[in-house]
Amino acid sequence: MQRTNHITITYFGACLAIGMAGCTGSSEPIAQINIPLVGDRCGVESARATISGAELPAFEFDLEVTDTSIVGSIPDVAVGIDRLVEVEALDGEDLVVYAGSTVIDVFPDEVVVASVVLTQDFDNCPPTTFPGDGDGTIVVVGDLESGPDVTLFTGPAFAFDFEEASIADDGVLYFRDAFVDRIRRFDTVTIQWRQALTGTGEATAFALAPSGDAAYFAYDGGRIDKFELPSGQRELLAVAPATVEAMTVAGEYLFTQADRDQALYDRLSGSRTDAFRPFDEAVRAVFAPGLSKVFFNERFGGDLHSVVIDQELGTFGARQRSPFDNLSRSGALRLVPDETAILAGTGSLFDTGDFSFLGAVGFPVDDIAFDDDLLLVITNAGDSTVLRILDADFDVVRERDFPGAARRIFVHGDNVYLVTSPGPGQVELRMFSAPSSAG
Repeated sequence: MQRTNHITITYFGACLAIGMAGCTGSSEPIAQINIPLVGDRCGVESARATISGAELPAFEFDLEVTDTSIVGSIPDVAVGIDRLVEVEALDGEDLVVYAGSTVIDVFPDEVVVASVVLTQDFDNCPPTTFPGDGDGTIVVVGDLESGPDVTLFTGPAFAFDFEEASIADDGVLYFRDAFVDRIRRFDTVTIQWRQALTGTGEATAFALAPSGDAAYFAYDGGRIDKFELPSGQRELLAVAPATVEAMTVAGEYLFTQADRDQALYDRLSGSRTDAFRPFDEAVRAVFAPGLSKVFFNERFGGDLHSVVIDQELGTFGARQRSPFDNLSRSGALRLVPDETAILAGTGSLFDTGDFSFLGAVGFPVDDIAFDDDLLLVITNAGDSTVLRILDADFDVVRERDFPGAARRIFVHGDNVYLVTSPGPGQVELRMFSAPSSAG
């Protein structure tokens, strides 16, 4: 569990720092910080904040700690987007006991209010009981049957909508923003927002390397950018002959669908190593590294296909099409962890070798995650989400309702991350122990 507080940052106008890009020459501070310390059990005695940006060197400044709050001002910040504000609160031994961050956009002559979740560092300040009952944006909301507590992440930092979401091996969640050409990054380990990945045009597709070492953004017109991770440094990877509508990382290559053409791009050099024009276009795709196969739903009819990727030559190999028609081109397309089966949006499982039918969940599937031999399935039910936990025989062993529309579910390490949407422009993230680790 985490103790949290809000930091409210009010921007009074344009910057700023004379001589920096976007500055007006004003010497007035543009941000006021006030973090309540009601319920502090860690003995906060000092605090500091750091602000940085893609073209803005990071600088640190001290905040004042009073009996009731942390206060201070952020002076001289250039106008621009994706300013990363990080706050740390320290105890008498100069150990960080609370920390948090947020990303904000600074515009001339506008007032922007943002919030930062400050999370308790349990290594430096171990909890004895649930510490504090303030108005933070992380709250304990109950339990999952006889399982562990569920932690809810919500509030101003989650006021957005997204097209796609993925999680990397390092536990960072990536959200492709539905209305702004950027990728939001939430670190589920440190419980902090990382600086967003900002695109250079009208985004049309996104792909993430599972290892978390790179992400890719495609734009209207064919440009593809590569982001080195975790730094977020952006560079041009390639320019496709048409707008890329779907793509996925396929080992050493990037698999793309642009107009009618499927192509492979070398992830290091950006060179286009192979292209093919299939009968139907891919609408979503997933890569099985052990098989070196890309599986995809076609745009018209939703039929399931696969194609082998030669990792040495960077070329397409054998192609296969499922004998089952109209499998649905919406919903989940997920690989079983051992890559022996793939689940289509209809809730049906197919053998990844010959596409033979293996079984069906028996109800609609909006998303699915795998936890050892258990299947975690989420389904929309009106304005709520039904989470069902199934065993290997597809029997429901546990069920729970959550508010909001079902969006995504992930299992990472010992935790489950459930993403729902309670309304337009709103996201809620719930974290709880995976059934296999909860016992």
